[in-house]
Amino acid sequence: MGENKNYHLYQILHFADSAFPIGGFAYSNGMEYAVKSQLINTVEELRQYLKSYIDQMYAFDLAFVKQACTVTTFEELELLSNDYNIMLLNPALKKAGVVLGKNWLSILVNLYDVPHLDWYKKIDTDFHVVFAASLGSLGFSAQEICELFVFMNVRDQLSVVVRLGTLGPTKSHQLQKELLNYVTNNYDMSSIPEVKNACKNAYLLELCQLSHQYLYTKLFQN
Repeated sequence: MGENKNYHLYQILHFADSAFPIGGFAYSNGMEYAVKSQLINTVEELRQYLKSYIDQMYAFDLAFVKQACTVTTFEELELLSNDYNIMLLNPALKKAGVVLGKNWLSILVNLYDVPHLDWYKKIDTDFHVVFAASLGSLGFSAQEICELFVFMNVRDQLSVVVRLGTLGPTKSHQLQKELLNYVTNNYDMSSIPEVKNACKNAYLLELCQLSHQYLYTKLFQN
């Protein structure tokens, strides 16, 4: 029993590894723009920016992730995909999300026998939806999937500031620990709204995400 639990943990750690080749580094949700345009100049400003990013994830993104974890029919998946398309008005995020979703499925099917693989050929491969639905079909819990989604997004944001030389690796890991504590102290699964109540309210994040491609167009080609 202990071995099975360890193997399950190793699977999660495998997905959480920044070397897992889905191309997440190709789009960082506007962090490059936020740094290069001097919206972020200090560690404190970075901390507050990332807390706002986490707040936004719990108010909007995780609503779709949580629901996608539990879909059992193609009709449910298609409806959720359509709802996401309707509510996502940011073309930069849409383009990046579809690329990441395709990459995610391409890698995952080489590692596991993914149930209902034909479903994903009939919908837009938005990362939020296919990431959660595919892991849910493989037996991972909604809590594990949502926590993994948050961890990956925080990690990728901090990887950008290290890559740009804005923050050193040690300070980055200290900040990551602090932000994960922020999540633990302020959020749980009950904090995630239903899709019908999902909303966006961090308009500066939207501005950075929309403007990102004008600084780093080449990243979208990965």
